[in-house]
Amino acid sequence: MLDTMPVYAWFIVIGLALLVLDTVFLGVSAVLFFGISMVLVGLLVTQLALSWPVALVLAALLGVALAYFGQPMLTNWQEKSRQTISDSDFVGKTFTAASDISATAGTIVWNGVDMPTRLHTSATGQSIPTGTAVQVVDVRDSVLYVR
Repeated sequence: MLDTMPVYAWFIVIGLALLVLDTVFLGVSAVLFFGISMVLVGLLVTQLALSWPVALVLAALLGVALAYFGQPMLTNWQEKSRQTISDSDFVGKTFTAASDISATAGTIVWNGVDMPTRLHTSATGQSIPTGTAVQVVDVRDSVLYVR
């Protein structure tokens, strides 16, 4: 069966496998562009009578071009999604300190979840005692900075 599979089917199957591999195991990387190029060349081979070596070279060139031009856009998109998460709705909210909060340690409880918390540089004093109301002024790397 594998030896009777047409060239275009090989490219489409390998391209789809690369897309699945990238999104499931690698979390969206440059492999994505090579998967897209393989699928596109597979579809192109259905319309043009290209031999498999020519199609393979075309897929490689298209993959490199897509990666070269697409990687900055992908990186920009990933950075924007990280900023959206870190610039969350926590900023400006007031919580009660679940433990003493210092520049190196502390927690607040949000919906039953202990959230790592640190004292922001704009806060006065060395620490905030347990039970004190605190306001979130910044979120970085899943750590809430309060004063």
